[in-house]
Amino acid sequence: MSFKFKPCRHGFEKWFSNDCINISNRQYIKNHTDDLIPTLTSCRNSKDIYVQDRRQSIQLTIQRLIDVLHSKNINVSKHLSYREKTGHDGAGSMSIYRSTENPMCDPNIFCTMFVPLALKNEKSKEILWGNESPNSAFYSRPLLLIAEKENHDLLRFVNETYEHQEKSLEQNGLTFQYKNETYNVKINIEASMKDMKVRMAETGLEGAQWLMCSTKQEDWKDLKKISDSNFFHINRTAEKIFALYNQLVDNDGNILKRRNDYDTSTGLTSKPVSINNQHFITITHQYINGTS
Repeated sequence: MSFKFKPCRHGFEKWFSNDCINISNRQYIKNHTDDLIPTLTSCRNSKDIYVQDRRQSIQLTIQRLIDVLHSKNINVSKHLSYREKTGHDGAGSMSIYRSTENPMCDPNIFCTMFVPLALKNEKSKEILWGNESPNSAFYSRPLLLIAEKENHDLLRFVNETYEHQEKSLEQNGLTFQYKNETYNVKINIEASMKDMKVRMAETGLEGAQWLMCSTKQEDWKDLKKISDSNFFHINRTAEKIFALYNQLVDNDGNILKRRNDYDTSTGLTSKPVSINNQHFITITHQYINGTS
């Protein structure tokens, strides 16, 4: 997974926001964009920005899709199902524009994104809109931009900010009014846009050989075990990982480590910082990373 970062039009934004400069329809443009993008808030060291309200970004996306469907004379049900994928990643060695007014001083950037995947009629299951290029950077929508190197504390902050909101939306759905109509939307969010490094850090399983179950590399080449349809079943969940952490941690918050204790610790080295199950990694992907 990779994200494409484009240079921001910082000069234009300052120019557009300057009330001393006369721009026709300025207020009209501002009012129009208020309905297109979610509210941005500063975070961390006040130089970084994020969308604090996860509900708002989803609702605005659904509203735009409704408008597109109506423009094509497609009838939109009041009971909908919306699906998206989310994830985050970091990039280093970014170019820095040297200017006394530029607050950017860190060559690292960390980004959380989401990609709309589908909107369908919840009752008839008819797909009203589907993303034909779900892996294209064109459809990636930023939720958070932080000029900081990817680290354990940063992942904890991001997940504490979004994961509980997303779980609540999945459990309770989303109800809102738009153009005098009330829509009830079922929400499905897949945390699938994460690489192996991020997943291992989030789960605390940085010593694990596989994130979806507690098998070992030698098991992957054992024909007898491979033939057993139940041997490689997915048995790692976020709930079980947190329970294991509570069993292994001491009073100081450190995990007790012993020689040859993989059968007990199953690769857990630090406290998990994600409540999501890490079930979006293919066997081939993990095999390549685990044996290279």
